[in-house]
Amino acid sequence: MREINPLNSIIIRTSWVYSSFGANFVKTMLRLGKEKESLGVIFDQVGTPTYARDLAKAILDILATITNEKVEIYNYSNEGVLSWYDFAKEIMRMAKLDCVINPIETKAYPTPATETTL
Repeated sequence: MREINPLNSIIIRTSWVYSSFGANFVKTMLRLGKEKESLGVIFDQVGTPTYARDLAKAILDILATITNEKVEIYNYSNEGVLSWYDFAKEIMRMAKLDCVINPIETKAYPTPATETTL
């Protein structure tokens, strides 16, 4: 954005966005927690879950201050840091679901991505 449109752009960086709309980790965990007795969830990646409504409010607050003189970079997330595993455990606790959450390493997580070499 700095090169493409420097006088009419902003960059807002965030992490782990969730809400009751769309596909996201919380909704996936709630669905799986109702369907399965246990789940393996990654424990060696940490981040900050960010509620979409809070992010939207922050964006509206930021937009009101923009001068369009240069590209500005903003970082926004809610507070706290935890792993996907800890997040999943808290989701199950709050939803009162009996699904057991087991910690797994990232390398043990099954993904469709394949490794390539250049």
